[in-house]
This record gives sequence, C-alpha cells and structure tokens, in this order.
Amino acid sequence: MQRDLQPVPHHNLAVALGCTAPRMQEFDRVVTSLLRDGKNMTEIIQHMNDRGDLTDAEWTAVIFSLGAYFSEASRKRQGGWLRIDEQEPPFMRDVIVFRNSAFGRRFLASRRTDGVWCWADMTPVRNPEELTHWMPLPDPPTLLEGVQ
Repeated sequence: MQRDLQPVPHHNLAVALGCTAPRMQEFDRVVTSLLRDGKNMTEIIQHMNDRGDLTDAEWTAVIFSLGAYFSEASRKRQGGWLRIDEQEPPFMRDVIVFRNSAFGRRFLASRRTDGVWCWADMTPVRNPEELTHWMPLPDPPTLLEGVQ
C-alpha cells in the first residue's frame, strides 16, 4: 500500500491560533520531507522541537496536524479499525467494536459520558478489556427520492 505522504493541513486552526500561512506551509514542507524519510510521529516532534523557533500557537497547530495525519494513516492501514488504547471513540456515539473473545467478534456499542462501555441495548459490557478496536458506523444509505 502506498502511503499518502502529505500531512493533514489544519490551516484554519493555524490561522485561528495566530499562525501565518507562510510558516504553516514551511512546516508542511518539513513534515512531508520527514515522512518521506520514514520518520515516525515521535521523531518528527523531536525534529520540530530541535528547531527551537515554534511559538505555542504553532506547536498546537503542528501537533494537531500530526495527530490527525497519523490517526488517519493508522485507520487506513487497519481497514477502518482504530485501536481503543490509542484513540477512544466519542462519548455516547454508537460505533462498531471488535471484541477479542470466544463469544464473538463485532458488535454495536457506545461509551457513556462516565467512560463505561455499553452494548446497543445499553447494558454495560462485562469485560471491556476484551474490546480492542472500534470504527465509526458507515453513513446511512441515500434513499431514492419519493421512496419511503
């Protein structure tokens, strides 16, 4: 699988934080070059830190962009599945979960605002440590106009 080496630009966030477009374009070029060199997120962050010239706002924009890029890259590598220990789903949103147990594999579940995992019928998951991955539900189908 060929990797898309472009980082996810978050120029709207960067501008809102007070970063200039030329600086963010410079960071995009640097990060893209480091990705081509096979650097991971930790190595890229270390490289950017070694520069010593990033403002707090620029750091926020760069870290947010890197997080979004690596999250998307991870999701693509795993066919849409995200590791729960790396990124938890939003609270109170139904998602498909992978359960690594003898009782089954894929189920519909959600996380309450207190962090407790529940099945689709809202009963708590007894062994939440068995839940290893999640993915968002697909978009609903588009209905034909006039068909109920």
